[in-house]
Amino acid sequence: MLHLLYVDQSSISDLVLLKGKLNRLGYGTKDTAFCATSIKDYSLQLDDMEKLRQCSMLVVANRKENELIDKCQTLRILAAMLWNRPIIFTSTPVFCRKVPSYYKEMVMRRLNKMVIGDLYSFDETDTQTLLQNVSGDVVNYVLTMHEKTLIRAMLRRYFASILRSSK
Repeated sequence: MLHLLYVDQSSISDLVLLKGKLNRLGYGTKDTAFCATSIKDYSLQLDDMEKLRQCSMLVVANRKENELIDKCQTLRILAAMLWNRPIIFTSTPVFCRKVPSYYKEMVMRRLNKMVIGDLYSFDETDTQTLLQNVSGDVVNYVLTMHEKTLIRAMLRRYFASILRSSK
């Protein structure tokens, strides 16, 4: 199972086509298209993070370079790095200004350990080849102990903020 992270939902028909292609190739998907804003989303987000932890890879559907990756999406990318999951971006990642520079740098310094491949435009054979090449891999992103601690703290803070906002 791969985890599909939508960066921009403006082109939902493209996302449906991409998800359909991945399913035809035998890659079940768990989708993330939102960040929690209320307590009712809390359990969904916990479930989402657990599925990300268990998935074989993270696909970040950032089709165009103007689709900015936000702080919540960056957190999922960093979590995938913490759990040594392969990460595929469909375009070179570009982060919104609200993402702290240190978080961006943690990702960008390790971009050479990730894959950038336009799964939207690849035919099914090329998509299958790419996914087979990374599926099941354990990627060592060479995170320092400080970075691992920081990512875990970010995850705790994220979930704590959802609980606080519901009071």
